[in-house]
Amino acid sequence: MRVTYDGALQKGVTPKDMILHLIGKLGAKAGNGYAVEYTGAAVRALAVEGRLTVCNMSIEMAARYGTVAADDVTFEYLHGREFAPKDALWDRAVAFWRSLPSDDGAAFDREVNVAARTIVPMVTWGTSPAHVVGVGERVPDPAGAPDAATRAAWSRALEYTGLTPGDAIEGTPIDVAFIGSCTNSRLSDLRRAASVVKGAKVASNLRRAWVVPGSGQVKRDAEAEGLDRQRLHRLDAVIDAAPIVRIVEPDAQLVLTRPGQARWAPASEVTDDYGAAPGAVLRIAGTQGEGEDLR
Repeated sequence: MRVTYDGALQKGVTPKDMILHLIGKLGAKAGNGYAVEYTGAAVRALAVEGRLTVCNMSIEMAARYGTVAADDVTFEYLHGREFAPKDALWDRAVAFWRSLPSDDGAAFDREVNVAARTIVPMVTWGTSPAHVVGVGERVPDPAGAPDAATRAAWSRALEYTGLTPGDAIEGTPIDVAFIGSCTNSRLSDLRRAASVVKGAKVASNLRRAWVVPGSGQVKRDAEAEGLDRQRLHRLDAVIDAAPIVRIVEPDAQLVLTRPGQARWAPASEVTDDYGAAPGAVLRIAGTQGEGEDLR
């Protein structure tokens, strides 16, 4: 499958929005049996980190893998890195890599074209990457689902998330924020998040926020830039007593410390002594007596 993103993205639209938009349009099974090549002006304009996000998310629409043809952006990203070829071997490697892009006129089993200008910031409302709408749209009503199976899936997802059909996505209050994911949380993502919160105030309904870097190197780089010291106004008074925003180790696991309570711990500290079997559901009490189920 070849997915071509024509044109340029609107301001504020990210690579994650690009792939969620695609999955929302095609469905979470659309990539089944395919390897996906992403191309087009909007893809070529992405930095490598953005390309990685798009390719990593290919599995979320059941594709075998995703790829973007190597180009000068790729070579600049790799040059000088620890495990990259050096000196004459670098020149030989680049010459070979330039031979890898698909031939002009190559035939694909499926062609998908996306007008990049039509993509807006995306928000998932359910339990699947396909359960996604633009930030200016509303929570869908299962009654409008195309078939019985989809209607049932939407109903289950809304029961889980507690959202109401027809409600506007924009302005939906949240009580917990998680910055990071298996396909984001690279240094550029953390810089963007820090720029958003800089000088802002924490909403009164926000109980906590976790920032999880995508790797140990990202964590070290973020701390070197001072991103972990970003202050939100409400934190100034309570940072020592009850921090709301924390950066945790990328390999940390949520572990049970005693009934009803849990904490983040480095993987090296996690032992059977915590009494939680792998995959166990941990119930964390909230400030109002409610809780979160985390696996």
